[in-house]
Amino acid sequence: MRNDDYCVIVDAYSTGNQMAKHFKEYGFEVIHVQSSKIISSVFEPSFRRKEFEINIIHNGNLIETLEQIKQYNPKHIVPGAETGVELANELAKELYLLRNDDDKVHARRNKFIMNELIREEKLPAVEQLKTNDSEKAIDWALDLNKWPVVVKPLHSAASDGVAFCYNENELKDAFNKIVNIENSLGILNDEVLVQRYLEGPHYVVNAMTHEGKHFITDIWRHDFFKGNGTTVIYDKIQLMPYDRKHYYEMTKYVEDIITILGIQYGPTHTEVRLTNEGPRLVEVNCRTMGLSLKEEVISDALSYSHSSLAVDCYANPKKLLETLQNQENYCIKKYVSVVFLNSQQEGVIESIDGIDFVKGLLSFADIQLSKNVGDHLYKTTNVETHPGFVILTSTSKEQIENDYLELRRLEESEGFFKTKMLVKK
Repeated sequence: MRNDDYCVIVDAYSTGNQMAKHFKEYGFEVIHVQSSKIISSVFEPSFRRKEFEINIIHNGNLIETLEQIKQYNPKHIVPGAETGVELANELAKELYLLRNDDDKVHARRNKFIMNELIREEKLPAVEQLKTNDSEKAIDWALDLNKWPVVVKPLHSAASDGVAFCYNENELKDAFNKIVNIENSLGILNDEVLVQRYLEGPHYVVNAMTHEGKHFITDIWRHDFFKGNGTTVIYDKIQLMPYDRKHYYEMTKYVEDIITILGIQYGPTHTEVRLTNEGPRLVEVNCRTMGLSLKEEVISDALSYSHSSLAVDCYANPKKLLETLQNQENYCIKKYVSVVFLNSQQEGVIESIDGIDFVKGLLSFADIQLSKNVGDHLYKTTNVETHPGFVILTSTSKEQIENDYLELRRLEESEGFFKTKMLVKK
């Protein structure tokens, strides 16, 4: 490959920051397009500016951004993070590059539209309403008469702004907290999504698509604790071995959904609840799985990562198909569990005494903290107040479970962080 072959990543944040390395392994020079002048505080720490030859800041004018990109004649334009999905598709369309269905690009970002689209195609979908009026939301919930209901932004990441409301007052409060407020992605919540609560285990189904053929690459289970009032707290996310009997209906449902959404190329990250009535969509994200998980851990467990497969899909489809086409389903070589840290205390951090203990756990693989010495530590009451997470991996599921329990015991004894002005629960 000549050294003047270029590719473009739009918003290479979160796990999308792993893609530049893989493109470079294929000889590409990598250009970064920043979809907005200011990078969201959620994504800014994960942006690796030095990995890119050029950083183009999109000012909202598609023609101007195209003119800057055209001179490099890029072979591929792909999204890195959720905020880059629409712009990457628009740029690829103008340059006649591989992309997904142009007519459904907004449905792939808007949680309301995607559910309505699959309902139109006769797939089961959650009951829902979008509105900017809290009274209409309350009237809808009263007519539904199935509490709790879920309130969330139409465009957001992780569980930003998500609330589980058990009565009219909670619904009104949750609604008013997010309507006309800028969410964690820097997008104004001009409307709010209200949905029926889906009872059942919460799964993530990751997939890779090439020329419209879908491959399930990995499945994860999310476990939660009840948070403060209407919120939830992450407990852990576990990589699940593929079980055809247990997961076939769910994976078939996901494949049908991403077909309806016009996915022809690249990664998808789909959240589903397995209810008593069958699988129901929470949302689809047309990019790699987030969280910025240490890529080596995932590769050791699966022999690939979602990011490496995403690059193969464009830069080396032959390798992608050799990796995925010859296996009926994926196999794991190691178990992986992402354990979210939950603070039992509040105050200014004097020291982080639990790190050495955690690193000594037999299944320890990585730790990522969002709080340092001198920072104010809050009690974990929602997804925004987790002080970090720990990745555990082992060939032994029992070892991971034992280490998980050890970690929770450390937290309960308030031995992870040492704080001043300690406030107990």
